Amino acid sequence: MTQLTIIGSEKSRTMRVLWMAAELGLEFRHIPWGIEDDALRDDRFLRINPNGRVPAIIDGSFSLWESLAINMYLAKKYGTVSDDSAPLYPRSLEGEALAWQWTLWAMAELEKPLEAIRFHRSLQSADCNEAAAIAAIRELDRPMAALESVLIHQEYLLGRDFSVADINVAGVLSPSRIIELPTDRYPAIQAWTRRCHGRDAAVRVRRNGGRHDAPRSFHRK
Repeated sequence: MTQLTIIGSEKSRTMRVLWMAAELGLEFRHIPWGIEDDALRDDRFLRINPNGRVPAIIDGSFSLWESLAINMYLAKKYGTVSDDSAPLYPRSLEGEALAWQWTLWAMAELEKPLEAIRFHRSLQSADCNEAAAIAAIRELDRPMAALESVLIHQEYLLGRDFSVADINVAGVLSPSRIIELPTDRYPAIQAWTRRCHGRDAAVRVRRNGGRHDAPRSFHRK
């Protein structure tokens, strides 16, 4: 019986969670509420996430919100045991610390300026300000240079193997966001995001996102 429920539209940060679920081959129920859905203000949902935002998950009797925290939880619970391939959640304490390091770094250094660029270049925003968008792009110079300096020496954030750290950071640096950035200066980041966003699970989630006939669960082959 499927015990995992993922709440949130594919067009929101829930996409990151759906990507993780697809990588793990999890079966789940999907409730695709958007960020403006009235259901998010219902008391029943506010007991799950008092912020009234998506994504959120219910896993049996446990509920959790914040996309990157959800991904760390899912990866540790369902992705630590793997046959011959590397697990999505690191086995060692040091690897776990590095996964948390990159996840927290993405939220602290990337999320806010990337969201500012989207806001100030959105046709739906009456407060669009191109100067503010350019300032946000400049704010990303230092963290992007830091990320480049690591990826120039290794294929993924923790070394040779793809992990939850890559899903979380590449989820923040989504295709719709990174297209706004001058990435020619960062060839290693370009190659890394192509590898991450080109994975079968990521492609399937993007391809089916927003369609009424989109599958609501992914199964291991």
